[in-house]
Amino acid sequence: MRLHGRAWLAPVLALVMAGAACSAGSGGTAAQPSKPAAPASGGQATAPGAGAPDKVSFRLGFFLAGQRLPYVTALEKGYYQAENLDVDLREGEGGVANAQLVANGNLMIAESDAASTASLRDKGINLKVIATFGQVTSMAIVAWKDAGVNTPADLAGKRLGVTPGEVPLLMLPAYLANNKVDPASVRQVPLDGATKFTTFINHQTDAATTYITSLPAPYFAQQDQFNLFMYSDSGLSMLADSLMVTDDTIRNQPDVLRRFLRATVRALKDCEADAAACAQYAKQFKETADPDLLLKQWSLWVPLWHTANTRDKPIGWMAEQDWVATLDILRKNGLLNTPTQPSDVYTNDFLPS
Repeated sequence: MRLHGRAWLAPVLALVMAGAACSAGSGGTAAQPSKPAAPASGGQATAPGAGAPDKVSFRLGFFLAGQRLPYVTALEKGYYQAENLDVDLREGEGGVANAQLVANGNLMIAESDAASTASLRDKGINLKVIATFGQVTSMAIVAWKDAGVNTPADLAGKRLGVTPGEVPLLMLPAYLANNKVDPASVRQVPLDGATKFTTFINHQTDAATTYITSLPAPYFAQQDQFNLFMYSDSGLSMLADSLMVTDDTIRNQPDVLRRFLRATVRALKDCEADAAACAQYAKQFKETADPDLLLKQWSLWVPLWHTANTRDKPIGWMAEQDWVATLDILRKNGLLNTPTQPSDVYTNDFLPS
């Protein structure tokens, strides 16, 4: 079975545009609600007389991974509480489920891929990016060396594990074209996200699409046996790990967004200074978290924080030039149908200076 081009768009839009009644309960089973956190050392209590905390529902893009350490750190160290925010933080079930929940007003803030958010905005879904912490895409293909996949060109004739609806699959035709590989020559094997890497590790596929920031433990245990090909090395460097909200939230709760981002950036700086400590906070959020694995994933994410256009800017700040490049890639691949402009899809207004 082969999957092509824009086959994912129809189900994505059907999910996102479904009514609130259809979305009730979606995306909330991956983790229990986050527990209230008392400020830890380095945190501070909420100012007396601040009033009842503002409730914020927030979903990670998927399961807990290294790139998500700042969110759990801000929660466990009480940084959100110090900003008078009551944050309900849970693992998510992917960008599609998150977009559905945010668009229908059942979720305030969610992680998503910037390119996906822009594509949905182009289709009339009122989502906007308020910060991008991973500004170079972590999309990649991991391949067995013993399968003879030593360059992207070697994917021809090989079995490639893919997940329907994922952005790496969406951009696969462009990636293959940039490497002069006929997409029809690659034997795509559709697999869900939970089993794709296991299937690959068991040699049932020769390669698999992935994000380097969420590579599982078996990769690091055998990484000398694999080749890793980054999409960004093949002319497909797009903005990636972002936070999305609706236009209504931007209009009606701008101060909540500022406080949320201030606490998140504060925690991110803590993790930059002492990632090992943040990995331990992750265990308070999720008992089964593996701090060693999170640290390895984190180390792969840090180099992706900035582009050449943002190196002297605060973390999360987005450059218009990078959005122009991202939208251009989407447009060339048939994923934008209207004259969407950068100002339509992002704002830096809520990031701390």
